[in-house]
Amino acid sequence: MTLVKSLPEWQPFNLHPQLGRVLLSKKFENPTPIQAQSLPLALKHRDVVGVAETVRTAPCIYLCSYVNSVAQGSGKTLAYGLPILHHLLTEAYTRPIPHSKNRRPVRALILAPTRELALQVSSHLNAFLTSADVDASKDDADEDT
Repeated sequence: MTLVKSLPEWQPFNLHPQLGRVLLSKKFENPTPIQAQSLPLALKHRDVVGVAETVRTAPCIYLCSYVNSVAQGSGKTLAYGLPILHHLLTEAYTRPIPHSKNRRPVRALILAPTRELALQVSSHLNAFLTSADVDASKDDADEDT
Protein backbone atom coordinates (compact mmCIF):
# COMPACT_ATOMS: atom_id res chain seq x y z
CA MET A 1 0.00 0.00 0.00
CA THR A 2 1.42 3.40 -0.93
CA LEU A 3 1.86 6.22 1.56
CA VAL A 4 -0.65 8.29 -0.37
CA LYS A 5 -3.29 5.65 0.30
CA SER A 6 -2.11 5.09 3.87
CA LEU A 7 -1.84 8.76 4.81
CA PRO A 8 -4.19 10.73 2.53
CA GLU A 9 -4.33 13.70 4.91
CA TRP A 10 -0.55 14.21 4.60
CA GLN A 11 -0.50 13.95 0.78
CA PRO A 12 -1.02 17.69 0.04
CA PHE A 13 2.25 18.53 1.80
CA ASN A 14 4.37 16.32 -0.48
CA LEU A 15 6.86 15.54 2.28
CA HIS A 16 10.05 13.57 1.71
CA PRO A 17 9.22 9.83 1.47
CA GLN A 18 11.32 9.01 4.54
CA LEU A 19 9.20 11.40 6.61
CA GLY A 20 6.06 9.78 5.25
CA ARG A 21 7.31 6.38 6.38
CA VAL A 22 8.02 7.69 9.86
CA LEU A 23 4.60 9.36 10.09
CA LEU A 24 3.06 6.04 9.11
CA SER A 25 5.16 4.01 11.56
CA LYS A 26 4.33 6.39 14.41
CA LYS A 27 0.64 6.26 13.44
CA PHE A 28 0.43 10.03 12.83
CA GLU A 29 -2.48 9.57 10.45
CA ASN A 30 -3.62 13.19 10.35
CA PRO A 31 -1.80 16.49 10.74
CA THR A 32 -2.87 18.48 13.79
CA PRO A 33 -4.55 21.86 13.17
CA ILE A 34 -1.30 23.79 13.75
CA GLN A 35 0.52 21.46 11.34
CA ALA A 36 -2.20 21.72 8.69
CA GLN A 37 -2.06 25.52 8.87
CA SER A 38 1.70 25.99 9.05
CA LEU A 39 3.12 23.27 6.77
CA PRO A 40 1.93 24.72 3.42
CA LEU A 41 3.56 28.07 4.24
CA ALA A 42 6.72 26.70 5.82
CA LEU A 43 7.32 24.27 2.95
CA LYS A 44 7.29 27.30 0.62
CA HIS A 45 10.07 28.82 2.76
CA ARG A 46 7.69 31.39 4.28
CA ASP A 47 8.10 32.61 7.84
CA VAL A 48 5.34 31.39 10.11
CA VAL A 49 4.74 32.28 13.74
CA GLY A 50 2.71 30.05 16.00
CA VAL A 51 2.22 31.24 19.57
CA ALA A 52 1.69 28.52 22.13
CA GLU A 53 0.90 28.75 25.78
CA THR A 54 1.79 25.56 27.60
CA VAL A 55 1.11 24.52 31.16
CA ARG A 56 4.75 24.70 32.29
CA THR A 57 6.05 27.80 30.58
CA ALA A 58 5.09 31.30 29.59
CA PRO A 59 3.96 31.87 26.00
CA CYS A 60 6.59 30.59 23.57
CA ILE A 61 7.06 31.82 20.04
CA TYR A 62 7.97 29.19 17.49
CA LEU A 63 9.49 29.86 14.12
CA CYS A 64 6.89 28.42 12.12
CA SER A 65 2.78 34.26 8.48
CA TYR A 66 0.03 33.96 11.08
CA VAL A 67 -0.39 33.83 14.83
CA ASN A 68 -2.27 31.00 16.44
CA SER A 69 -2.62 29.92 20.05
CA VAL A 70 -2.44 26.17 20.53
CA ALA A 71 -2.34 23.78 23.46
CA GLN A 72 0.39 21.49 24.73
CA GLY A 73 0.62 18.24 22.77
CA SER A 74 -0.82 19.84 19.65
CA GLY A 75 2.06 18.98 17.31
CA LYS A 76 3.93 22.29 17.44
CA THR A 77 7.38 20.71 17.19
CA LEU A 78 6.54 18.86 13.99
CA ALA A 79 4.71 21.94 12.64
CA TYR A 80 8.08 23.64 12.23
CA GLY A 81 10.26 20.53 12.40
CA LEU A 82 8.80 18.67 9.42
CA PRO A 83 9.61 21.47 6.93
CA ILE A 84 13.15 21.64 8.29
CA LEU A 85 13.61 17.86 8.12
CA HIS A 86 12.04 17.78 4.64
CA HIS A 87 14.50 20.42 3.45
CA LEU A 88 17.49 18.67 5.04
CA LEU A 89 16.56 15.28 3.60
CA THR A 90 15.83 16.73 0.16
CA GLU A 91 19.01 18.81 0.17
CA ALA A 92 21.09 15.80 1.19
CA TYR A 93 20.25 14.14 -2.12
CA THR A 94 20.61 17.22 -4.34
CA ARG A 95 23.63 19.09 -2.98
CA PRO A 96 26.73 17.76 -1.29
CA ILE A 97 27.20 18.93 2.29
CA PRO A 98 30.53 20.72 2.75
CA HIS A 99 32.68 18.96 5.32
CA SER A 100 35.19 20.45 7.68
CA LYS A 101 37.47 18.64 10.09
CA ASN A 102 36.66 21.08 12.87
CA ARG A 103 33.06 22.20 12.35
CA ARG A 104 29.85 21.07 10.78
CA PRO A 105 27.96 23.73 8.82
CA VAL A 106 24.80 25.18 10.35
CA ARG A 107 21.92 23.90 8.24
CA ALA A 108 19.01 24.81 10.51
CA LEU A 109 18.53 26.91 13.62
CA ILE A 110 15.70 26.51 16.09
CA LEU A 111 15.48 28.98 18.95
CA ALA A 112 13.88 27.93 22.23
CA PRO A 113 13.30 30.09 25.34
CA THR A 114 14.69 27.52 27.78
CA ARG A 115 17.37 24.86 27.79
CA GLU A 116 14.78 22.27 28.81
CA LEU A 117 12.62 23.05 25.77
CA ALA A 118 15.67 23.11 23.46
CA LEU A 119 16.64 19.61 24.65
CA GLN A 120 13.05 18.39 24.26
CA VAL A 121 12.84 19.72 20.69
CA SER A 122 16.25 18.29 19.82
CA SER A 123 15.32 14.91 21.24
CA HIS A 124 11.98 14.83 19.42
CA LEU A 125 13.42 15.76 16.01
CA ASN A 126 16.44 13.47 16.40
CA ALA A 127 14.11 10.59 17.25
CA PHE A 128 12.14 11.38 14.11
CA LEU A 129 15.31 11.35 12.00
CA THR A 130 16.53 8.16 13.65
CA SER A 131 13.22 6.54 12.75
CA ALA A 132 13.63 7.82 9.19
CA ASP A 133 17.11 6.29 8.98
CA VAL A 134 15.95 2.95 10.39
CA ASP A 135 12.96 2.84 8.04
CA ALA A 136 15.19 3.68 5.04
CA SER A 137 17.58 0.89 6.02
CA LYS A 138 14.69 -1.57 6.20
CA ASP A 139 13.52 -0.46 2.75
CA ASP A 140 17.03 -0.89 1.33
CA ALA A 141 17.25 -4.38 2.85
CA ASP A 142 13.83 -5.28 1.44
CA GLU A 143 14.94 -4.17 -2.04
CA ASP A 144 18.07 -6.35 -1.80
CA THR A 145 16.05 -9.51 -1.11
